Amino acid sequence: MLLKSLKPFPIILRCLLATVSLLSTFLKLLHEWEDKEKRKTVIISVIGQGGLRMMDFEIMNKALKIAWIKRITENFHPAWKIIPEFAAVKYGGLSFLTKCQYDIKHFNLDILPPFYHTLLKYWQEYNADKFSEDQCIHNKVIWNNSRILIGDRPVFFKPLLEAKITRIKQLFKEDNTFLSLDELFPNMNINIPFTLYYGLIAAIPT
Repeated sequence: MLLKSLKPFPIILRCLLATVSLLSTFLKLLHEWEDKEKRKTVIISVIGQGGLRMMDFEIMNKALKIAWIKRITENFHPAWKIIPEFAAVKYGGLSFLTKCQYDIKHFNLDILPPFYHTLLKYWQEYNADKFSEDQCIHNKVIWNNSRILIGDRPVFFKPLLEAKITRIKQLFKEDNTFLSLDELFPNMNINIPFTLYYGLIAAIPT
């Protein structure tokens, strides 16, 4: 009885092997297709339009990584946050960096684990249109901003961040002119280099 039930097994195995071989060849041809846009269209389009109706794994991968942004920015401190926050500490920490209009090419993040490095890259791509559409420069975050550069580098000054100075609009008077250092901190003992503050003001786009 057992031998009889195993008779179809070689046929099934040959069919499976043939299917795997065919799929492998097909995926190889897709990978070698130079026109990435057409290749993507063929993969995700419905069968009736000549496509394969397959999942776009690139988009899926990006979406899964971007979903981590909420976990990173939530106001609690699990153990897993220690390493990525420390790796980006000179930019205010990873959670703060995700709120900035940054360009990842400006940062030295060699000790940041590759997962978070890729996450920052995808988050930058995701926000590119959002930042370009936001025309109100006053609402933008000052620090790590790719459009506010001193010596071709974005600015981050920890004492000002700790003093809750994060947005460009906080540097302006009601008449739309910049505050002086004395006006910015009338009753606070914060040592800010004169050259840094006025260099920052000069770098802000108008």
